[in-house]
Amino acid sequence: MSDKNKGSVLVLIVIIIAIVSSISLMTLSIATSQYQIKKTNSNIKRALYLSEDGINNTAMRVYNMVCSACNDSVSKVDEYIKAYPEDVDGAEALFRSSYKSYVINRATGTVKSSKNPATELENYDKLFFKGEKLTLCIKSTYVSTDGIKKSVSAEMHLLIPRYADIKTGRTDPSELFELSSIDL
Repeated sequence: MSDKNKGSVLVLIVIIIAIVSSISLMTLSIATSQYQIKKTNSNIKRALYLSEDGINNTAMRVYNMVCSACNDSVSKVDEYIKAYPEDVDGAEALFRSSYKSYVINRATGTVKSSKNPATELENYDKLFFKGEKLTLCIKSTYVSTDGIKKSVSAEMHLLIPRYADIKTGRTDPSELFELSSIDL
């Protein structure tokens, strides 16, 4: 080797090590970024599913409220029938009135939950039966420990049963409400 080329191998090795190190760092950086993206996507999906779970839990609470409304209204009508056994129309009107009042007065408290996911009744100021149906607009919001916030909204429709159908068991309270449009 000539004196001119003595340090060129060392410089070449340093350059190769620098290139390999740069490629390794870029690969590590890309892998770390991909991991963070997957973790974030997973947390977003989890937050969405937990927010939907808030709607499902609220549906169960509303179902229990509907059962209680039916039982309470049947009790009131049974007492009424003891006093007025021939007034079938009055009994049905009392049942409907009692059921509607029970549901409207308890809907907000039944839906509202400050737990995580938090649920609320969005149309609390517009609760009334339109025809045979009351619409509850429910919003469920979940906030993860990472600060990811996901909300889901749904409409639940509650129907008014007939006294005789509830009393005889021909109508199951689960038939009195339906969960419709869910907005993610």
